[in-house]
Parts: sequence; structure tokens; C-alpha cells
Amino acid sequence: PAHVQEYDAISNTFRETGPPVTEYESEQLRSTTFYDGTNRVVSEKNEDVSVPSIPPTEIRHIFDPALPFNGNRMELIAGEVFVNGQFTAPLKAFTIDHPLDPYNKKLRHISVESPDMMNIYNGNVTTDEKGYATVTMPDYFAALNMDFRYQLTAMGVFSQAIVKEKIADNKFVIQTDKPNVEVSWQVTGIRHDTYAKENRIQVEVDKTEAMKGKLLYEPKKELGNK
Repeated sequence: PAHVQEYDAISNTFRETGPPVTEYESEQLRSTTFYDGTNRVVSEKNEDVSVPSIPPTEIRHIFDPALPFNGNRMELIAGEVFVNGQFTAPLKAFTIDHPLDPYNKKLRHISVESPDMMNIYNGNVTTDEKGYATVTMPDYFAALNMDFRYQLTAMGVFSQAIVKEKIADNKFVIQTDKPNVEVSWQVTGIRHDTYAKENRIQVEVDKTEAMKGKLLYEPKKELGNK
């Protein structure tokens, strides 16, 4: 039978939150630990830590900040992960089965980064016989974004393309100096939803005294300016 546990990173213990099942002895977990989907937990001590013989089928919450984790890795999390706060990593990527050779290769891409909470929208549109085209953004666009920036590229012919009218009522107007010109457009905006406004990131941050002189990532070649 299924049951659910919560992991408390300060006490390093799992707490059962689902309906009771069979009795078992709850073992305190040492160091930073990760449930791997079987009946074991991987710890940063490079050892397996026993958990109940009937493992949790879901870890619903992780309370409080966990300790830094080095060494082992979680190979797979199947399903959705929701983090109610910042998710920080030196590298963020997707990995999928390669669309041209799915059984033998993987395909990887890296996220586009920005010091802003930036959203990107793009598309193609063709101007009419008078050289005008109206682009309609999603209905939530202005509620989510501010500080709009535009890029336009005419395709197929040499033509000038301008933003004739900036975004208003979730629409903007493109004008070209020739009729019937296909234009590739990109618009970016900075998030200004409630969470974004209350949680702007500080781009450059001094390390704490405990972290000064130490690196988050140990490079293969030594860096200067310690």
C-alpha cells in the first residue's frame, strides 16, 4: 500500500503524512539525503541509508534548506517537480531522446540566461498591400510583462521594417517599406507579476564570510584573485 512521507532537512528525518500502513522503525538520516525511488536513500557520504521496507511512494515536502550536496547524483525524477521559491544551478539543460536516433543518442540544450526575469515571444507575420501587419500577443501579456524590447527581420526581400506602433492593448503594428513582406519578429518583456516584483534577484552578490576563499565549482585549472 502507498504512503507519503515528508523530509525535514534540519532533523534529517522522514515523517509519514499519509494514512498509516504497517509498523516500521523510523531511522534518522544523517547528512544530506535523497530518496531514489526504491527502498534506499543516497547520502553525500557515498553510502546507502536504510529506510522502511515499504518506501514512500511520494515525498511531498522538503522542509528548510538542505546542506550542500556533493558527490552522488539523482539519476532520474519521473514526474513533475514544483519549487515554491528560487531554483539555482550553474547549468540548466534539457535532455531528450535524439529525434533522429532516439534509441542510440540523447539530445541536450542549455537554457538561455538573463540578469532579468525575461520572457521571450516570437513569430512570423506578413504585411498587407499597404505594408502593415498587426501582431496580437496573448491576453495575459501586459499583465505579466513590462519594458518591452523589439527585434524585426525582413525575410526574402531587402526591405525596411519598423515597429510603427508599440504594444498597446496587447497588440503592436509593424510597417515595411514594401507590401507583402514576411517579417520575423521577437519581443521580450520583464516579468512584473506579484512574485517577480517581490523577489527580484541581486545579480552580483558578495559571498558570505564562510564561503569567501572557496569556490562553488572547482575548476580544472586554478583561478587567480582569491
